[in-house]
Amino acid sequence: MANESISAETESRSAETERLLLRRNRKNDLQDLFEYLSDEKVVEYEPYRPIWKDTYVYAKLSTDR
Repeated sequence: MANESISAETESRSAETERLLLRRNRKNDLQDLFEYLSDEKVVEYEPYRPIWKDTYVYAKLSTDR
């Protein structure tokens, strides 16, 4: 039960302005995150490489439970 209240509390945390909403990722964000993080230009100066399709499929399968 303690975990449920913690996750509910964390899930409800967000910051919003007129043009921006900051919140934790959700399962239905996975496709958008893949498209964004698989673009070489987007991650050019990040400390990681673009995400590949097999990484996306693995993440999708592990969150579909």
